[in-house]
Amino acid sequence: MTELKANHLDIKFDDEIILEDISLEIRPEQFILLVGSSGCGKSTLMTALAGLYPKYGGEVSQEVSLNHQSIAQIKANHRAKKVAMLFQHPDQQFAMDRVEDELIFSLENLSLTTEEIDKRINSALSEVGIESLRHRELSYLSGGELQKVALAETLAMGAEIILLDEPFAAVDPEHRHELQVLLKKLVDQGHGILVSDHDTSGYENLITDLYHIENRHIACIDSTAWSPFLNKMSMIVLFLMMNLMSLCLAWHM
Repeated sequence: MTELKANHLDIKFDDEIILEDISLEIRPEQFILLVGSSGCGKSTLMTALAGLYPKYGGEVSQEVSLNHQSIAQIKANHRAKKVAMLFQHPDQQFAMDRVEDELIFSLENLSLTTEEIDKRINSALSEVGIESLRHRELSYLSGGELQKVALAETLAMGAEIILLDEPFAAVDPEHRHELQVLLKKLVDQGHGILVSDHDTSGYENLITDLYHIENRHIACIDSTAWSPFLNKMSMIVLFLMMNLMSLCLAWHM
């Protein structure tokens, strides 16, 4: 069983503490929602869990472990077979122009045979329900379709734990709901999912765990408090969006 774990983790950047004493464990069949205000450190934590931090800057105390081994010591192509991260703008992590070419490129890095690559691509596209996109140009796909391609890519590579950092920022409500249901389906099939999202709508009946980052610390929210907590977070987001719209209108007047 794949297990991704942070134990009393501190993260600093330029001597500023971003996150402090973070403990979090992700296992198969878990669907974890991570929430917190903008700039609280959600993306930083996700990047550290994926083994990409402090490689690109910063300092981490303690280790993030994948199956009791430091994730920083695991080669990227081996790590991708167990854990993968989807970013807010998936097109920025694609290397090729077409869907099929992108999937082939990522799987070739795993030194798979042509037959195994084709088998994995067929299975992943079918699993996500995007067989019709196989020969499409990535530049012509919508935000929701791009996220589905990115998700298919992680499944094809064999990732058991999937981290999604604000994955629905450029996704319309219909595709957002489809993706949320798809993530729950993957959890039921044995995957572990951690998703950070500023919009908490649609999660309450899907998730198994809820975590909140505030003042550099993380807290697990008891399931009995989910409903009022998520409603409160939704109201905060709505209030901020209304203020932003008011500022935009005032700017154009």
